[in-house]
Amino acid sequence: MECKYAVANRNSHIAKNATTIFDQIMTTYANGDLCARLLYNAMNRAYLERVSSYYSYWKEHQRSQPVDPYIEKDGVFMRSYPPLGESIRDLFDVASSNDQNPWNISDKERHTRETQSVGCRLTFAQDHTFDVLKNYMPKKIGATALWDCATETGEIATAVLVPTTKTKHFAHAAKRLADRSHFNPQVMYSDTWPIKKDFWPLLFPRGIEGRLGLFHYIQRITKTLRKKHVDYHEAITKLLDAVYSYHSEDFEAVITALKMGTLGRKKHSDSEIAEMRRTRLFRQRYAKYIRKVIRQSETMTQLLDDWFVRFKVSASDGAREAQGRVDPRAQQSLFTAETKGAIIECKKKARFLSDPLPLSDMYHVIAPNPNATHKLPQYLSRRVESKLESFHDNLSHFANCGMRSTLCDNLNLIIITH
Repeated sequence: MECKYAVANRNSHIAKNATTIFDQIMTTYANGDLCARLLYNAMNRAYLERVSSYYSYWKEHQRSQPVDPYIEKDGVFMRSYPPLGESIRDLFDVASSNDQNPWNISDKERHTRETQSVGCRLTFAQDHTFDVLKNYMPKKIGATALWDCATETGEIATAVLVPTTKTKHFAHAAKRLADRSHFNPQVMYSDTWPIKKDFWPLLFPRGIEGRLGLFHYIQRITKTLRKKHVDYHEAITKLLDAVYSYHSEDFEAVITALKMGTLGRKKHSDSEIAEMRRTRLFRQRYAKYIRKVIRQSETMTQLLDDWFVRFKVSASDGAREAQGRVDPRAQQSLFTAETKGAIIECKKKARFLSDPLPLSDMYHVIAPNPNATHKLPQYLSRRVESKLESFHDNLSHFANCGMRSTLCDNLNLIIITH
C-alpha cells in the first residue's frame, strides 16, 4: 500500500491499486461515495469469482462425493467492511498532507512548491474567477473570488482567495509573485486593461506593457447576442474577422493542403471550404495551423462598425441602413439591448488590443510530424488569456458545493499543478 495512506487510528487499510484509482476519481469531482461503491463492488465480484472457481474445480475433477456449499457471503469469516464515502474523503485529505513517503514531502507541500517555482520570461495573464468558491463555504472563509495568474506556458503561477476584486486585496500576492527572481515578464494581459494600469509598473520597475485580453474583448460582444439566431455562427465568423486576420502565408498553406487532400481525408472544393469558413468548423479544425494577426485599432473600429450595420435590423435617423434580419423562427433579432453599448466600448478599447511583440515572438512553433503528409507546423499562442480561462473552466466544472476547506485546498492544488 501507499505509505501516505497508512494513517493511524484506522481499522483497515486500502491497497495500492485502489488508492491509485481513488487519486484519479477524487480529483475529478471528489466523489468519495463512488470510491466506496467501487470497493464494495470489487469485494462482491471477488466473492463470485471464488465461488465460480470452487465449483469449477469440483466439476473438472469429476468428484463423486457431494460438493460442500461454499462459505456464505458475509458469514463468520468477515469482520470488517470497506469505509464509507465520508471516511474516504477524510483519508484522502489526511494523505494529501502526509509526508510519510520516500521523498518525505507531502503532496500538498509539493504542489505548493511547484506553483511557487513557476517562472515567466515573456507574457502572463491575471484575472478573477468566482465559480471555484462553490467548493468552499464562502461565509466561513470570508472570500468572494480567486485571483490567479497564468504564464505563456499555461502554468499557473499563483492562485489565492480574496475578499473582493479590489487591488488592495490581491496586492500582497502580486508583490510576492513579482519578487520571484525567475518571474520577469514583459507583457501582462488583463480583462480590464487599462484599469489599474498605474499599479503594475510599481511591481515591475524595469517596465511592463499591458494589453487587453483578446478572449474577453470578443466575449463582451458575443455574450450580448442571441445564440439561437439563424445568423449567429455567421456573425461570430465575421466578428472575429473584424478583430484579427489570418497570417497570409499560413492561410495559403492550409487552403492548399485542403485542396490537395493532404490535410484531411479528401480533396476539398472551393465551395466546401467556403461553407466551412461560414461556420466554426474551420476554426476548430485548422486554426492551430494559422497564426492570428491583430488588426490595427483604426481598421478594427471601422470593421466593427461595418459588422454592426451588417447584422442590425433597425437604424435611427441619419445612421447607416440596417442590413440584418429577424429570425424567421423566433421572430427575434440577433442583437439584444446590450449589443450596441458593447460595440461602443470595444471601439474605445481597440487600441489596447494590439500585439506588443513581433508576430514571430507571439507564438511557439511546433514542427510537423515527419509522417504527416501536410507538413504544416502548429502554432501555440503566447497570448496567455485563453490558457487562464481554460483553467477557470476546469475549476468551475469541479465546483462541488461546500467541501471542507482543507480538502478543497488539496484538490485545487492538484488541478493547478496538472
